[in-house]
Amino acid sequence: MIPINHRGSLSTAGIVALQGRHDEAIEVLREAAKLNPTDEEIRERLFDVYFAQSDLAGMQEAYEASCREHGFEPGMTQLPPKDAATTMFVADDVDKAWDEIGEYILHDVKMYGDWNPGDETTASISHAQTVEELRATSPAHKIYSTEEAVEMVRNGIPLMLMPLCGGIPPEIAWPYVEHVANVVLPAAQG
Repeated sequence: MIPINHRGSLSTAGIVALQGRHDEAIEVLREAAKLNPTDEEIRERLFDVYFAQSDLAGMQEAYEASCREHGFEPGMTQLPPKDAATTMFVADDVDKAWDEIGEYILHDVKMYGDWNPGDETTASISHAQTVEELRATSPAHKIYSTEEAVEMVRNGIPLMLMPLCGGIPPEIAWPYVEHVANVVLPAAQG
């Protein structure tokens, strides 16, 4: 069993799953579900990392000030620009992948777009109405070729994988995750 703490449990499970150790990943998640953090641990978790959906002016400063006001040093932040890819998939055949999962991704896009009418600052928001429009216009929702993904990893760009985006069934999503684990990561390291 892999030792975990409440803050690292989900990322640990993701790393273990990507390494092909699926039974261990499930066990990590089960152990994390048993944790009962104290109020102090919950407060610490809230200030430990800040993942925003925009890089609007003043957000970083507001986060840092709030951390310090509550007695914590600021943690890692992610403030993606509007043109950042926030939902990524990797496939050998990008066209086939769009055919297979494009409608699911579009469903996700439409739901978030409906909840955020007129939002032009959030990185993950698109107002596309068709898969073709989404593919052509959204910098946030991307299906990269294996070669593109390998180059991204080699350049230190994280792959923001969202395998269950828009309700993609696990049996469809899992091969995309395995492709990254079994093809992209070894090629990037080699």
